[in-house]
Amino acid sequence: MVRHRSIALVFALAALAVGSSCSLGSGSPQEAEEPAAGISTRASDAALAATSGTHDVRIGSVRIRIRTEPSGVVCYWALRRPNATTAGSLRACVRRLGADEISYAIGTRRTGQQMLAGVAGDRVSRVLVRLTPRRVWAAPIKDGAFFGYIPSDYRADEVVKVLDDGSREVFSVSARR
Repeated sequence: MVRHRSIALVFALAALAVGSSCSLGSGSPQEAEEPAAGISTRASDAALAATSGTHDVRIGSVRIRIRTEPSGVVCYWALRRPNATTAGSLRACVRRLGADEISYAIGTRRTGQQMLAGVAGDRVSRVLVRLTPRRVWAAPIKDGAFFGYIPSDYRADEVVKVLDDGSREVFSVSARR
């Protein structure tokens, strides 16, 4: 019975994250739930079960903890202090993360500087952020995770996903202050 409650909690968190500060990279969350073309649902489930678990990716002094559930739900959070074990303000969950998708969260430090954290599928080669005043900033990406502090005195306007074939998709950043 506890297992069912924890799964329900994960789906509730995923729905909340998708609705608030998290964006999927190629379409709606419903599209992200579909198995990849040419792969049966059983094969997709077996692949997800084989890759489920928790791992950390270090980007600079920050650890991004990524947890993948057997159901395909991917949760991530930025641990900004070296010995931190609890999630900071940058965290989200998505129902599934396809090879050509990203999920990201943007938060603001006490100083007003913005931070970006997220996860990227295998086909994503770069994550760019278009800023105001006019500038483009590339988020450091490593092992399917990305994190960075947006340069001071700039605000994120759009996040741009760049795939390995060079194609791009642009996501507008909602203005929250």
